[in-house]
Amino acid sequence: MRLHRISGMMLAAACCFGAGDFWMVREPGRWSGQEIMRMVTDSPWAREAHVRVRAEGMDAFVTIPTARGRVDSPGTPPIVTPEILVRWDSAAPVCDACSRGGMDRRLVSCVSKLLYLSRLSDKFEKLQEEFYIVSMSNYPAPDGAKAPQHSEAAIAALERLSERIQQATFLKRKGRKPLKPARVAALPAADKLLVMVFFPRAENLSVADKEIVFESSDGNFAISARFDLRKMIYRNVLAL
Repeated sequence: MRLHRISGMMLAAACCFGAGDFWMVREPGRWSGQEIMRMVTDSPWAREAHVRVRAEGMDAFVTIPTARGRVDSPGTPPIVTPEILVRWDSAAPVCDACSRGGMDRRLVSCVSKLLYLSRLSDKFEKLQEEFYIVSMSNYPAPDGAKAPQHSEAAIAALERLSERIQQATFLKRKGRKPLKPARVAALPAADKLLVMVFFPRAENLSVADKEIVFESSDGNFAISARFDLRKMIYRNVLAL
């Protein structure tokens, strides 16, 4: 009877976690390739952003019905909504997934993996201790950044973009002051960009905040993504 009771309790606990919460029931070394990819693209720590665009001549941002949609007007270029992924790259489960995954472009866009491949793992660990690192991958590159990489023109364009993003990016919590980034860095990633936003950990986040909204803009795009802090528990602690 005692054995049946224990088995029932274990089954109930597994059901509470949910079939999809693999990070709650298995160690990272036992995650499948599909689960690793899900962690970095569609999990409590990774969300496809809601993106609004501003077309030439428009005063306000507009929402296009689908992420792959276009709005065409006679005589004007089409408005295309980029598919931008917002991810907490400093969170332990994301780091675990990135370190165990392969070289898929979505895994190589991990900040921890990029610095590891550049032999800068120690630098990442220090940044991780000091900052919440939130990334935006598949970010559209401005025209100036499409100059040859590492050219003065490309570097200057990325610096200008980073400054604009830093001025209009926040982590918003209900009833509390928004968090502002200490710095923003944009790196070329094929024909797109990886944008890294660094929020000081001195501003403490807790499960009591319940939900946090990431908002950002560079003047051409308005980006937002919602995260439920109550679901971002890993190894019994809030993982950010």
